[in-house]
Amino acid sequence: MKAGNDTLRGLFEVERESQCQAMRDALLILEKSPADSAQLEKLMRAAHSLKGAAKLVNCEEVVRDAHLLESGVVAAQEENRLLSPAEFDKYFDLVATITGKPREKEILFQPEIAELSSQFARVELTVMDGLLRLAGEMLVQENRLQLENSTQRELGNFTQKMNAILKSLSAGSTLDVAELSQQAISLLNSYEEQESQRYEHFEQNRNRSYHLAQRLYRETLRSRMRPLSDLTAPLAEFCRSVSRALGKEVSLVLNNQDTLIDRDLLKQLEIPFQQLLKNAIDHGIEASSVRLSAEKPSAGTLTIRANQNSNTLTIVISDDGMGISTEMLRQKIVQRGLATHELAERLNVQELYEFIFLLGFSSRDQVTEYSGRGVGLDIVREQIRLLRGTVTVSSVEGKGSEFVITLPVSLSVQDLLRR
Repeated sequence: MKAGNDTLRGLFEVERESQCQAMRDALLILEKSPADSAQLEKLMRAAHSLKGAAKLVNCEEVVRDAHLLESGVVAAQEENRLLSPAEFDKYFDLVATITGKPREKEILFQPEIAELSSQFARVELTVMDGLLRLAGEMLVQENRLQLENSTQRELGNFTQKMNAILKSLSAGSTLDVAELSQQAISLLNSYEEQESQRYEHFEQNRNRSYHLAQRLYRETLRSRMRPLSDLTAPLAEFCRSVSRALGKEVSLVLNNQDTLIDRDLLKQLEIPFQQLLKNAIDHGIEASSVRLSAEKPSAGTLTIRANQNSNTLTIVISDDGMGISTEMLRQKIVQRGLATHELAERLNVQELYEFIFLLGFSSRDQVTEYSGRGVGLDIVREQIRLLRGTVTVSSVEGKGSEFVITLPVSLSVQDLLRR
């Protein structure tokens, strides 16, 4: 990309991410409701806006691809026809190319975070307004503290006056001792009153400073937070791509996606989420014919839901597939020499589930494009561990499986607590 300056390039990366997500969303809706003209219009406008932004930074590749997508959509609008399955595949591929990320499995092992886009974080205007207000209040508080300095100077004057009286007494001043004593008493009374006022002002300023610091901390932390949907929204297209490659019908349901998470945490969750979803589609969700014979809907359902409690975030990724067979696990454990038959029989369900997170462990005997290498769930656990979180699994045979990820809401908070 040929760019005039880093600021424009960084802003373009943010725009590219936003418009690509808009195009993905529109394509996913159109694939289910091809006659939705409003979504077709949104798709065209997103491509057009992105093309204009790419021109500003001389990104000819994006200009070309966005123009191809825009032209195709405009042609469909003018001809008053629906997009064909081949066109959907073509446009999904174009969006993937524009984002600069490979599709399907490759993205799992080659994550790419643009350096420039990472320097430009999205911050809600309301958060920025809050930070500006707090900055103003901090300046007012600084002025109050300056007044405290003047009070300190007055107390310094008291010390000088008291020293003068004491010197007069010790030097045998011609002044009456009673008079000097009265001056000292008067001075002490004045000091006590000033000290009481000074302490009261100090407590007021201390409380103000504490509450300001607390509010500043919360607002600054809030500026780092992004909704979970920033991560999960692109996953619908990812699930579509994997399920089509495996010849399965799958829908993705997203719940509580407005849950706020530290933006650094979001970046690190991309690979674990994709691994878990790929694993669910490949190992969990059955073929449509199998599901129908089991009196299930032909299309499997993957669900991602989130819940925040204090400083802990819980994310659950579940499927309504075949579940995990404990008997199959025991057989594979013994076949791979990980335990004797006798030991495998004594293992409880949770102990058995631990084996699926081992590097090299797979329930498949043959290596395919998507499974058999045993390098999936171990990546998930290791990545979650690095994020100071945990991942557990539960399953019911014939009903489905559930992976529960527990994490700190903000990595920055944890870092501060550890210092």
